[in-house]
Amino acid sequence: MQYDQATATIQVVSRSGNVCVQMYHRGISTAALAQIEGQVKHAGGSVDGCDSHMLVLTFPVTAGFSSIESYVQALSVALVAEWMFGNVYDPSGEPLGWWT
Repeated sequence: MQYDQATATIQVVSRSGNVCVQMYHRGISTAALAQIEGQVKHAGGSVDGCDSHMLVLTFPVTAGFSSIESYVQALSVALVAEWMFGNVYDPSGEPLGWWT
């Protein structure tokens, strides 16, 4: 990232190749979180944060969007959660396209 003091803006200079998923839930047990961590790690990803209502997952883009979406959608049903990509769309909903 690059910060421009004159305009107080930040510009992305390069990306890591990871897809961020934010999940909003009502609560996750310690046992369920351990299971999720194992599944995400198996896919090459990581659990980057979890609190009482939010879970942040990171997957390598090489896992493929359809695989990521399938897993996260099934997980959201099990957890009664909502989810969204954190770094895939711009504020107007258009794909950023950094993975192409």
